[in-house]
Amino acid sequence: MTFSWELHPVKCLVLEQGLSNVVNSIPWTYTGTDEYGRIYSIEGDTQVGAPNPELFTPFEDLTRPIVEGWLASALDVPAMQAQIEATAAAEAIKEQTYAYLTLKY
Repeated sequence: MTFSWELHPVKCLVLEQGLSNVVNSIPWTYTGTDEYGRIYSIEGDTQVGAPNPELFTPFEDLTRPIVEGWLASALDVPAMQAQIEATAAAEAIKEQTYAYLTLKY
C-alpha cells in the first residue's frame, strides 16, 4: 500500500504574537492506494499550536515537506496506516464473497 497526503487550503491567523499569516489549522486527506489502484482515505483537520517566534517559518517560506512534517508529528501516522489497511482488508473480504458469472444460454 502506498500512502500520501493531500493538503487543503490552510486556515491562518492574520496576526498572532506580532507574526503575520500564522497557520492555525491544516485540513488534510491521508490516502492509501493498494496494488490494484483502489483508494482508501481518512480526512481530518489538525489544529496548530501557538507559534514560537524564534522558530517561526513565514507563510511564504512554507513547503509541502514542512507542513507534512507538522502533521506527522501531530498525528499517529502508523495507526492511520493500520486503519486504512484494515479498511482495505475488509473490502477485499467483501469482494471475495461475490462472484460475477455469465450465464450460458
